[in-house]
This record gives sequence, structure tokens and C-alpha cells, in this order.
Amino acid sequence: REPGGTDVSEMIRGMLLNPEIDIDPVTELLLFSSARSQLVAEKVRPLLKENVIVILDRFYDSTIAYQGFGRESM
Repeated sequence: REPGGTDVSEMIRGMLLNPEIDIDPVTELLLFSSARSQLVAEKVRPLLKENVIVILDRFYDSTIAYQGFGRESM
């Protein structure tokens, strides 16, 4: 799920989904990027070091598209 996969990412997810918090779109983008960075540090990079093939269906470019420009059409 997006964002998620680590404790830090889940905490960020909680902030993003909290209807009581009004988050600026740029802040939202940075929070998504932070969650993804944590996921890479904790999960993806260690797997790559073990020569495991990792396939991600979303990454930084899709986050920018959804959080950055997708909001404008809402």
C-alpha cells in the first residue's frame, strides 16, 4: 500500500489520511517521497544487496504525477 511498508511510512500514511490535518500539496509530495525513501532504505536496498530482483509498480515519478499534478484536476 502506498505509502507504507515500514513503521515510519505507516506513520506518514496516518498523517496523510487524517481528515483533521490540512496538508499543503507540496508538503504532501514531500511526505510521500519521505515514506518512499524510508521504504528504499529499509526494504529495497537490502534486497538489492542480496541480488534479489525488486519490482516496484510505483516510484518517484508516479508520486510527482499523482501528488503534484493530479491534484490540479481535482
